[in-house]
Amino acid sequence: MRFSRAIFLTIPALLATSGLLGLTGCEREAPMQRAGAALDRAGTKTGEAVGTAADKTGKAMNSAGQWVDQKVNDNK
Repeated sequence: MRFSRAIFLTIPALLATSGLLGLTGCEREAPMQRAGAALDRAGTKTGEAVGTAADKTGKAMNSAGQWVDQKVNDNK
């Protein structure tokens, strides 16, 4: 769920940045900085979501492995 939310937040930031990239000139520097900061935040959220998902997957696999070990030991 968090990963999909991070993707949902990243797409508008990318669209905003692509629109700002079409605007050139020094007077557009502040919007570009804001867009860069928005992308940075979106990237951080995406990274956190991926890390959380990987952590949960690892914990689930560990639990599954422990369950299998227990079943093997019960059959001995």
